[in-house]
Amino acid sequence: MTTYLFIIAHAPLAGALKQCAEHVFSHDKRVAERIEAFDIPADADADELRKQIAANLPEAPDGCLVLTDIVGATPANIAESMLAAGNTAVLAGVNLPMVLTAVVHREESLSEVVRHVSEAGLTSAAKPILKKE
Repeated sequence: MTTYLFIIAHAPLAGALKQCAEHVFSHDKRVAERIEAFDIPADADADELRKQIAANLPEAPDGCLVLTDIVGATPANIAESMLAAGNTAVLAGVNLPMVLTAVVHREESLSEVVRHVSEAGLTSAAKPILKKE
């Protein structure tokens, strides 16, 4: 079982998150092929990008997790349209811990990957880092 990972976000966030994952998991050269990143430019034709991204979906995947940045924005709307492919989940508010967690758990079922990635997003939410006295 393999869950495919797509990141669809405002440029240059998606590509940057993929590069960070490749850096963290530099010992595993397969990470580059495990993540599809789509940076959506400000002047993007959403319909054209939707077609291009849909063409990259694997046929009959075990599961596909799409991470996006802001609910209601163009990248999220494109991501939401991928739900029609079936066995696909979309999570918004993408951050690096979510991407890394998705890579680690990609061999699990889609529902388990979604659970792990959601938890990673919640536990890594903005937290102050204070100097210890």
